[in-house]
Amino acid sequence: NTRHSIPLSSPLSVIIAVPDAVSHERRLETSYTVQLGAQLKSMYNLRLIRCDMLDYCRLKTTKKDNKILFEPQRLQTLMSLYSSSLCGLVLLVPKRTRLTTGDIKEEFASVCERSTDFHFPSFEHQLSSIEDCLQ
Repeated sequence: NTRHSIPLSSPLSVIIAVPDAVSHERRLETSYTVQLGAQLKSMYNLRLIRCDMLDYCRLKTTKKDNKILFEPQRLQTLMSLYSSSLCGLVLLVPKRTRLTTGDIKEEFASVCERSTDFHFPSFEHQLSSIEDCLQ
């Protein structure tokens, strides 16, 4: 069960996650160019993708000669983290914000907690901050 993903190259990319039940279907992708502003127009390229969203979040590795090798997608993500180009991921979830067993939010939280990006607050702390803002 190998899934291939292409790097996020658009200035603004929005990924729409789909349940595993439909992940075997072919990947769908479309792009739009949007102009915002009345006097000073800004142009944005928007790319919508239907895929397994967690493919963009999981750390992909391969094993060769008893060594674990990290695939270059992780490096690209880290290099673009502090760049000036906008990149975002939209995870559609039920209205309730608490995690439940088997929920895509739980799987996403697990991926976040395994990340080595220690300069960000914990996933639970970020989720708490979002909940406070929404109330």
